[in-house]
Amino acid sequence: MGPLYKCVIILSFLTLAGVLGGCDGLPPVRFQLGGLQGSENAEYVRPPPRPDMQVVTSDREAAAVAREILLAKGSAADAAVGLGFTLSVTAPSSVSIIGGGVCVARDAKGALEAVDFRTARLGRGLLGLHAKFGTRPWSSLVISAETLARFGHRVSPALADDIAKYGGVLASDTRGLQQFMTAERRLIAAGDDWRQPRLSDTLAKIRTPRFLDGNPPTWGVPVYKPYETALSPGTTGFAVADDAGAAVACALTMGRPFGLGSMTRDGGFLFPASSPQDAILDQLALAFLTCLKQGGEPDKDAARCPAPSSTFSLMP
Repeated sequence: MGPLYKCVIILSFLTLAGVLGGCDGLPPVRFQLGGLQGSENAEYVRPPPRPDMQVVTSDREAAAVAREILLAKGSAADAAVGLGFTLSVTAPSSVSIIGGGVCVARDAKGALEAVDFRTARLGRGLLGLHAKFGTRPWSSLVISAETLARFGHRVSPALADDIAKYGGVLASDTRGLQQFMTAERRLIAAGDDWRQPRLSDTLAKIRTPRFLDGNPPTWGVPVYKPYETALSPGTTGFAVADDAGAAVACALTMGRPFGLGSMTRDGGFLFPASSPQDAILDQLALAFLTCLKQGGEPDKDAARCPAPSSTFSLMP
């Protein structure tokens, strides 16, 4: 038995007996029965994000989830998965678990590869992205979105604005309308605490990949074409970059704000609608890659970024 193992065993007995300190410079470990705090190390300080770790999204909650995944040594693909599922909770006017989209992955050498899930839908598309480029356990990337749906999150000003402008489509389906109403029987507004238990149940099932059956996404090499890359209502996008030099950008859509306005019976998510912008989602995803800074400077094609930089949370 090596000296390090002996040190750990001795330290464990001393700690349980109430003796503080360590050996050979190891920090003391605090034990607390009955909770996750049992493995907490009082001396641990979270490392700051490195300059090349970036998150570009219009949603604060989604940005926070992606940031945590990157800090946990997740890849850009891992962060994109967590961010995409979080948007299905916090930005349902543009993103649904069964909505369409395209993600473009860029490796450290600049090579591009796109996963297209305009027909396979969001869950299958993110699963394919994770299978090819992910490093963190799949369930750990879904749990944050599930938690936000179950225990609540603050309604963003952007979602409240979409409800005010386009919420009339929800009136066609009682089930969908109820999802967006408070206990006081009014439509949710910015700052409200919003819970979506049925959507949370669906995300809990998605933590088991076998739940995501159906058509697989398709893979290809994206090529930029001189299409108009402005976002239309009901469509959003994001980009993330990790400290290994890889990046992922996605364009997601409901076709139009809140899709068809009708909701599944038990799933807690809206059905998407078709849109002419579906045809250029790959170009929108490519454009979101230009939102990322390269070596501390904006990309030379940053003008192609499909939304003003002031509308995005850029981390760090």
